[in-house]
Amino acid sequence: MKTRPILFNAEAVQGILAGRKTQTRRPVKPQPQLGKPWRHGWTIDPQEMDVPIAFCPYGIPGDRLWVRETWAALESQNSRKPRQTEGPFWYKADRGLAHMRQGLCRSLSSSDAGKWRPSIHMPRWASRLTLEVTAVRVERVQNITSDDAQAEGCKSTYTGQSGSWWYDYTVDFIRLWNSIYAKRGYGWSANPWLWVVEFEVTQ
Repeated sequence: MKTRPILFNAEAVQGILAGRKTQTRRPVKPQPQLGKPWRHGWTIDPQEMDVPIAFCPYGIPGDRLWVRETWAALESQNSRKPRQTEGPFWYKADRGLAHMRQGLCRSLSSSDAGKWRPSIHMPRWASRLTLEVTAVRVERVQNITSDDAQAEGCKSTYTGQSGSWWYDYTVDFIRLWNSIYAKRGYGWSANPWLWVVEFEVTQ
C-alpha cells in the first residue's frame, strides 16, 4: 500500500465531508494518441482504452490519498513557512472552523486565523482527510453518466427538450470541469482521456 497527496478545492472537500463525493476525475498526462506509443511502449487500441492501472499516478485499489486543501494556521504564524507551522488549523471548506488533531477547537474563531495558504503547500500533518482508493479506470470525459456525475458531488439540474424532462447531474459536472480544466486545454469539448478514481474516506 502506498500513500500519496492529492489536491481538492473547497467545493470538492465539502462534497467529501458530506458523503456526496466518492469519485474524482483527473486528466491523463500526457494525453494518449490512438495508435501511437504512450508510456512504456504501450499503444492504445482505437476501440477502447484499457490502460494498466499501475500507470495511474493516484494509486491502485488499496492505496491511500491524503487530501491537500486550502488552509491557514494562527495569525501569529503568518511569517512561518508551511513546514514550520503548528496547529490549530483552519480549512476554507469549513468556513472558518478551527481544528486540532483531535477535532474542533471551540475556543478559537475565524478572527484568530492567519492568511489562507494554497493547498499545494499543505504539509502532511495538517491534512485531516485520508481516502482509500477502491477502483481505478480510464475513460473520456464525455462518457460520464449522470450517476457518476452525482458521485462526483455535483448538483442535479432539471433538464431536457421536446417535452421530455428529467433530473441530470452532468450539467453541473460540465460547469465544474470547465471551470477547472478548460483553461488548461482539457475542457469538455476537447473530450480528454481521464483517470477515474473511486474512493472512500478512512479518516
